[in-house]
Amino acid sequence: MRKSIGMTVLAFATCIPIGVATGTAARTKGAAAQAAQTERQAVGKAFIPSDLDAQAALRQQDMTWYRGTEIGPDPDADGLKLELHTRIGQIFALHDPPSSPARLAHFAWLDRPDVKINGWYGTIKAVVQDGDHMLVRVQILPHLASESGAITSTTASYLETYAVSDDGVQFLGGEAPKTGPNFLMTD
Repeated sequence: MRKSIGMTVLAFATCIPIGVATGTAARTKGAAAQAAQTERQAVGKAFIPSDLDAQAALRQQDMTWYRGTEIGPDPDADGLKLELHTRIGQIFALHDPPSSPARLAHFAWLDRPDVKINGWYGTIKAVVQDGDHMLVRVQILPHLASESGAITSTTASYLETYAVSDDGVQFLGGEAPKTGPNFLMTD
């Protein structure tokens, strides 16, 4: 019995420093990631921290963080058209419509262990007023995150049509554009 108690005390005593050190390392890594995230927000999206633990933590965060749907105006839009497209983008951001099954099927080839779709972005291609709502044609592309931290993108896109009003966004239909082959690019 004494030997057993002695071994238990010895085992417990040796585990305490390991547990404390592990907890300290986790807190230090978490603090480094938090500091890097704060600095990233101040500097911008292209920020890469010098601390390797912070880089790994930010990569993991990028793989799991859902960015939502970001819709921007047509690059040629100006004046009232630019204001309208900006307002439509705000409505999309507010309501963040779910991805259609057809869009998900179109981008299924990107389903791989080292790459994750963590949101969507797009450009307004056309707007037509239709009674109390607008018919909006949007070219959608995926925001991609790479487990390695590399910048990852694709040439693939999907064309979708929505009914948009201040009350919400309703998916009406979509189709793959008639373009060449799709590529997955990483640096």
